[in-house]
Amino acid sequence: MLSELIRIGDEVIQVLSQENRQIGDRPIYGKRAVVTGFGKIYSGRYKGAMLKPGVYVNKEDASICFADGTKASAQTFRLELVDQVEHELRSAEYRKIKATDPNYWRRGEFKSDLPNTPYWELDYVKISGFQSPVPEKNMPTWHEPGVFQVIKIEYEELGVVTTRGTKYRAYYISDYPGAGWHSSSNEDEMTLVRRGPIWRYYHNEILEFSSIAEVANFYDGIGQTVILLNPATGQCAWTKEEVLQGIRRGIVHGFSVEGGFFGAGNLIAAKRFLNEDVGMRVAKATLEGFSFAL
Repeated sequence: MLSELIRIGDEVIQVLSQENRQIGDRPIYGKRAVVTGFGKIYSGRYKGAMLKPGVYVNKEDASICFADGTKASAQTFRLELVDQVEHELRSAEYRKIKATDPNYWRRGEFKSDLPNTPYWELDYVKISGFQSPVPEKNMPTWHEPGVFQVIKIEYEELGVVTTRGTKYRAYYISDYPGAGWHSSSNEDEMTLVRRGPIWRYYHNEILEFSSIAEVANFYDGIGQTVILLNPATGQCAWTKEEVLQGIRRGIVHGFSVEGGFFGAGNLIAAKRFLNEDVGMRVAKATLEGFSFAL
């Protein structure tokens, strides 16, 4: 069952393949249970699920209780709603929402803010005893030797202690975003050099960028864009001519280009920035012939 359809209190049956039934899942196969809760999932501040940063309900991970009081956890895609009429009603509503709102996946159920951390995504740090695998001569001219950026934080691993008694390396670091490699580190191995643009953004400090493309990618990376439906088709895909016309009309600010499946070619998605000033600057640069993908 789709995670978007499931709710607490639903009566469900676990549906398993023959293979899974043969490797140990048989005790709960086909038995009715009631959904009692869900797990949690973290949405970071950069290149995450494009939700507001925080902790969200994870409907992919369900807690269920059987009639005899036995409790278990189950993956939602392995559950089937007992009431099939209700299932079809929910499915129809979900298809309607998905067809009319390309940003439907941002409707996560917020639980709490992210845990406090001494380092944020895109902060500049030094790592004790660690060197980049990329020779400095191959680095961009603006790169600072020995300085790395935090490109991702595994929030669910914060506070975990390894068998050696050290903190789990929950921080992904690289020379810079898009450098083509990453390693991991923990708080005890890192030293802050200076705050990055995400920390500065959330603390209302001045942001400095070297180009409009860098501005666009930053705001897109922190979830400050929305995807627009093509008014001509009602779909997310646009042609280059359509998206440029949308920019001229003030509907679209910019666009991203992604590879299609099975050799379908590039897919163009039109985007609008939540920050109108940034959006207008991106639109102006695009119409002037500056080509970049968000």
